[in-house]
Amino acid sequence: MAFSIDFLISWALEVQNIFYQGSKRKLVPSNQDKLEHFFNCAATMMTQHLQSLALDSIADFVDLLVQPLVNVCSCSHSVLH
Repeated sequence: MAFSIDFLISWALEVQNIFYQGSKRKLVPSNQDKLEHFFNCAATMMTQHLQSLALDSIADFVDLLVQPLVNVCSCSHSVLH
C-alpha cells in the first residue's frame, strides 16, 4: 500500500511540474475563464488515459490467467462405418 501512495504522490508532483513548466513558457492561458476550460480539458484527457491504462492492464491480467480454449473440432478424425 505504501508503494501505491508513494507512486501517486510522485505522479501528482510530476503532473504539477508539467503544468508549472507550461505556465513558465506561456503555454497555459492566463485568462481565468480560459484557464478553467484548459484544466477541465486536461483533466478529461488524463482521466481517459488512466482509464485506458487500467482497462489494458486488466485485459493483460485476464490473458495471463485465462488460457485460450483449444478448438476440439479442429482435429480431424476418421469415421469408421
